[in-house]
Amino acid sequence: MKKFEELIETPEYWLETIQNELYQHVFNYMEKEKINQTQLAEKLGVTKGYLSQVLNGHFNHRLEKLIELSLAIGIAPDMEFKTMQQYRKEQQIIRSAYLTVNFPISLESQNANFTVVRNIVSSTTVTAIPA
Repeated sequence: MKKFEELIETPEYWLETIQNELYQHVFNYMEKEKINQTQLAEKLGVTKGYLSQVLNGHFNHRLEKLIELSLAIGIAPDMEFKTMQQYRKEQQIIRSAYLTVNFPISLESQNANFTVVRNIVSSTTVTAIPA
């Protein structure tokens, strides 16, 4: 089994990370709009099978399709590129906070005094953690 530091150097890690984030956004959108997969597929102009592939993580999007899907569900496809050193630091904070609060989180912002994380499950809880 690879260590986290080795894993984040692989394309597979990044593909799965992006796929999981897209899944979460699509799932949240369907819940918010109270629609099912068939209705969302119709709205997006894709087949139900394609949407099922997206939700099951069995896809490898072209960048154009990723942008179209993001915009269709009201999500800005804002990709942030950062150094591996910054990513490692953020992930240490997230993993440390997860062990402390015991729910999945994502890093929202960070400054010299604190780090703000969001509860991925509820999408509403914001927690400040000393940096």
